[in-house]
Amino acid sequence: MEAHSHPRQTVLVVDDDPISGGLLVQILRMGGFEAVRTACASHGLLTLCKARAGVDWLVTKLEMPGLIDAWILADEFHRHQADRPVVLLTDSPTGCDAPAIDAVAAPAGSPMLVVEALQALAQPRRPAPPSLEISRAA
Repeated sequence: MEAHSHPRQTVLVVDDDPISGGLLVQILRMGGFEAVRTACASHGLLTLCKARAGVDWLVTKLEMPGLIDAWILADEFHRHQADRPVVLLTDSPTGCDAPAIDAVAAPAGSPMLVVEALQALAQPRRPAPPSLEISRAA
């Protein structure tokens, strides 16, 4: 087994689809991250509130049922990780408009793009892959 000189970063995946969410968690783990998944946004919000800075990255589906949405999750995440964008999974081919938060939009069915984006974002001075749309708050 390969020894890591640095601790693995934790990714919280909020996705109500058990197949795509579970697949993303497995691929993130193979990509060198610790990954945990919640199936609803309200559980994701509770996890963020409890873990505080213990969640290094947030990957959330943009459109989920319930009162809590991706924007509320992103706001809570940014309370403890203000310098890191949120990865928003979206089915929209043009990504999403995130006027109030730093976000990277990724296609919902492309877990490898999510891993590539997080690996790039986790490295200092490396931009997100050009295949992902970046929306930065003003």
